[in-house]
Amino acid sequence: MLVHAGTLAAARKLLESEKPDAILLDLNLPDGDGITFCREIRETSQLPILMLTARDMERGSCFTAVLLNDAAKYV
Repeated sequence: MLVHAGTLAAARKLLESEKPDAILLDLNLPDGDGITFCREIRETSQLPILMLTARDMERGSCFTAVLLNDAAKYV
């Protein structure tokens, strides 16, 4: 099953009510930051997280932030 959340608030609610096998997470959310949400997820779960972004930042700094938050992959 595939579910979609367009905001950080909606993603938090879905994560409470659904049991995903993996998470595809954008770093650019309209009401928050995907890196912060990744940290929240890691506090209670080891779900695989694939992070992607169109964020204009230096690859090294984004890569480091993602790896420090235990994302499975960065695209």
